[in-house]
Amino acid sequence: MLLYKDVITKDELASDSFCLKDEGFFYRIQTNYINKAGLKIDIGANPSAEGADADEGVCDSTSGDIVNDFIDSFRLQETSFDKKSYQHYIRGYLKAIKAYLSEKNATRVSEFEDLAKVHVRNIIENIDDFKFFNTESMDPDGMIIIMGYEDESKPPYALLFKDGCYTEKI
Repeated sequence: MLLYKDVITKDELASDSFCLKDEGFFYRIQTNYINKAGLKIDIGANPSAEGADADEGVCDSTSGDIVNDFIDSFRLQETSFDKKSYQHYIRGYLKAIKAYLSEKNATRVSEFEDLAKVHVRNIIENIDDFKFFNTESMDPDGMIIIMGYEDESKPPYALLFKDGCYTEKI
Protein backbone atom coordinates (compact mmCIF):
# COMPACT_ATOMS: atom_id res chain seq x y z
CA MET A 1 0.00 0.00 0.00
CA LEU A 2 1.22 3.51 -0.82
CA LEU A 3 0.59 6.45 1.47
CA TYR A 4 0.74 9.97 0.10
CA LYS A 5 2.19 12.31 2.72
CA ASP A 6 2.68 16.04 3.04
CA VAL A 7 6.30 17.05 2.37
CA ILE A 8 6.07 19.81 4.98
CA THR A 9 4.24 18.17 7.91
CA LYS A 10 4.58 14.45 7.04
CA ASP A 11 0.79 14.13 7.60
CA GLU A 12 -1.05 11.39 5.71
CA LEU A 13 -3.00 12.90 2.82
CA ALA A 14 -4.25 9.90 0.84
CA SER A 15 -3.50 6.31 -0.04
CA ASP A 16 -3.60 4.20 -3.15
CA SER A 17 -6.86 2.69 -1.91
CA PHE A 18 -8.33 5.81 -3.54
CA CYS A 19 -7.95 6.35 -7.26
CA LEU A 20 -5.52 9.25 -7.70
CA LYS A 21 -5.45 10.84 -11.13
CA ASP A 22 -2.31 12.83 -11.99
CA GLU A 23 -3.43 16.15 -13.48
CA GLY A 24 0.02 17.74 -13.67
CA PHE A 25 -0.23 20.22 -10.80
CA PHE A 26 -2.74 18.29 -8.70
CA TYR A 27 -3.63 14.74 -7.83
CA ARG A 28 -7.37 14.47 -8.22
CA ILE A 29 -9.31 11.99 -6.09
CA GLN A 30 -12.95 11.16 -6.73
CA THR A 31 -14.53 10.70 -3.33
CA ASN A 32 -17.72 8.88 -2.41
CA TYR A 33 -20.30 8.94 0.31
CA ILE A 34 -20.58 5.91 2.56
CA ASN A 35 -23.15 4.86 5.11
CA LYS A 36 -21.67 4.06 8.48
CA ALA A 37 -24.95 2.52 9.69
CA GLY A 38 -24.82 -0.85 11.35
CA LEU A 39 -21.30 -0.45 12.68
CA LYS A 40 -21.02 -1.78 16.22
CA ILE A 41 -18.47 0.14 18.18
CA ASP A 42 -17.38 -1.28 21.53
CA ILE A 43 -16.96 1.71 23.83
CA GLY A 44 -15.59 -0.44 26.63
CA ALA A 45 -18.40 -0.23 29.17
CA ASN A 46 -18.99 -3.35 31.25
CA PRO A 47 -22.48 -4.85 31.49
CA SER A 48 -24.50 -3.41 34.33
CA ALA A 49 -24.62 -5.26 37.65
CA GLU A 50 -28.39 -4.65 37.68
CA GLY A 51 -28.78 -7.09 34.80
CA ALA A 52 -29.37 -4.58 32.00
CA ASP A 53 -28.82 -5.42 28.34
CA ALA A 54 -25.78 -7.55 27.61
CA ASP A 55 -24.69 -5.21 24.84
CA GLU A 56 -24.94 -2.06 26.96
CA GLY A 57 -21.26 -1.23 26.30
CA VAL A 58 -21.74 -1.33 22.55
CA CYS A 59 -22.76 1.68 20.52
CA ASP A 60 -24.91 0.55 17.59
CA SER A 61 -24.76 3.14 14.85
CA THR A 62 -27.94 2.41 12.94
CA SER A 63 -28.83 6.03 12.39
CA GLY A 64 -27.50 5.90 8.86
CA ASP A 65 -24.67 8.39 9.22
CA ILE A 66 -23.62 9.32 5.70
CA VAL A 67 -20.01 10.50 5.50
CA ASN A 68 -17.50 11.28 2.80
CA ASP A 69 -15.10 8.32 2.61
CA PHE A 70 -12.01 10.43 1.97
CA ILE A 71 -12.71 13.00 4.68
CA ASP A 72 -13.55 10.23 7.15
CA SER A 73 -10.56 8.01 6.30
CA PHE A 74 -7.98 10.74 6.79
CA ARG A 75 -9.80 12.60 9.58
CA LEU A 76 -9.82 15.87 7.69
CA GLN A 77 -11.19 18.99 9.36
CA GLU A 78 -13.05 21.60 7.34
CA THR A 79 -11.69 25.14 7.40
CA SER A 80 -12.68 28.23 5.47
CA PHE A 81 -11.02 30.93 3.44
CA ASP A 82 -12.00 34.12 1.74
CA LYS A 83 -9.87 35.39 -1.15
CA LYS A 84 -7.56 37.45 1.03
CA SER A 85 -6.88 34.75 3.63
CA TYR A 86 -6.34 32.08 0.96
CA GLN A 87 -3.86 34.32 -0.86
CA HIS A 88 -1.97 34.80 2.40
CA TYR A 89 -1.93 31.04 3.09
CA ILE A 90 -1.03 29.97 -0.46
CA ARG A 91 1.89 32.40 -0.78
CA GLY A 92 3.60 30.81 2.20
CA TYR A 93 2.73 27.28 1.17
CA LEU A 94 3.97 27.69 -2.42
CA LYS A 95 7.18 29.27 -1.13
CA ALA A 96 7.76 26.23 1.10
CA ILE A 97 7.08 23.81 -1.78
CA LYS A 98 9.42 25.77 -4.05
CA ALA A 99 12.18 25.49 -1.42
CA TYR A 100 11.51 21.76 -1.10
CA LEU A 101 11.65 21.32 -4.89
CA SER A 102 14.88 23.33 -5.11
CA GLU A 103 16.51 20.71 -2.89
CA LYS A 104 14.85 17.56 -4.26
CA ASN A 105 14.03 18.27 -7.92
CA ALA A 106 15.41 21.62 -9.10
CA THR A 107 14.41 20.96 -12.72
CA ARG A 108 10.74 20.98 -11.68
CA VAL A 109 10.79 24.47 -10.07
CA SER A 110 10.15 26.49 -13.24
CA GLU A 111 7.27 24.27 -14.37
CA PHE A 112 5.84 24.30 -10.84
CA GLU A 113 5.84 28.12 -10.77
CA ASP A 114 4.12 28.35 -14.17
CA LEU A 115 1.45 25.82 -13.21
CA ALA A 116 0.93 27.44 -9.81
CA LYS A 117 0.11 30.81 -11.39
CA VAL A 118 -2.65 29.30 -13.52
CA HIS A 119 -4.18 26.92 -10.99
CA VAL A 120 -4.00 29.17 -7.94
CA ARG A 121 -5.58 32.02 -9.91
CA ASN A 122 -8.45 29.68 -10.82
CA ILE A 123 -8.96 28.69 -7.18
CA ILE A 124 -8.95 32.31 -6.01
CA GLU A 125 -11.34 33.45 -8.75
CA ASN A 126 -13.74 30.62 -7.86
CA ILE A 127 -13.08 30.41 -4.12
CA ASP A 128 -16.78 30.12 -3.23
CA ASP A 129 -17.02 26.93 -5.32
CA PHE A 130 -14.51 25.07 -3.15
CA LYS A 131 -14.29 23.68 0.37
CA PHE A 132 -11.01 23.47 2.21
CA PHE A 133 -9.76 20.85 4.66
CA ASN A 134 -6.90 20.68 7.14
CA THR A 135 -5.10 17.42 7.75
CA GLU A 136 -5.48 15.68 11.08
CA SER A 137 -2.65 17.62 12.76
CA MET A 138 -4.19 20.94 11.65
CA ASP A 139 -0.67 22.29 11.11
CA PRO A 140 -1.10 25.74 9.47
CA ASP A 141 2.07 25.27 7.42
CA GLY A 142 0.86 22.06 5.80
CA MET A 143 -1.23 21.32 2.76
CA ILE A 144 -4.85 22.39 2.73
CA ILE A 145 -6.84 19.87 0.70
CA ILE A 146 -9.26 21.43 -1.76
CA MET A 147 -12.63 19.87 -2.54
CA GLY A 148 -14.90 20.82 -5.40
CA TYR A 149 -18.02 19.58 -7.13
CA GLU A 150 -18.48 18.87 -10.80
CA ASP A 151 -22.19 18.91 -10.11
CA GLU A 152 -24.18 18.84 -6.90
CA SER A 153 -25.63 15.39 -7.57
CA LYS A 154 -22.19 13.73 -7.37
CA PRO A 155 -19.79 13.44 -4.45
CA PRO A 156 -16.96 15.99 -4.45
CA TYR A 157 -13.48 15.48 -5.80
CA ALA A 158 -10.38 16.30 -3.75
CA LEU A 159 -7.29 18.06 -5.03
CA LEU A 160 -3.83 17.51 -3.55
CA PHE A 161 -0.88 19.62 -4.63
CA LYS A 162 1.21 17.01 -6.44
CA ASP A 163 4.53 18.63 -5.58
CA GLY A 164 3.48 18.82 -1.93
CA CYS A 165 3.24 15.02 -1.69
CA TYR A 166 5.68 12.19 -1.35
CA THR A 167 4.89 8.48 -1.23
CA GLU A 168 5.71 5.98 1.46
CA LYS A 169 5.26 2.25 0.97
CA ILE A 170 3.84 0.41 3.96
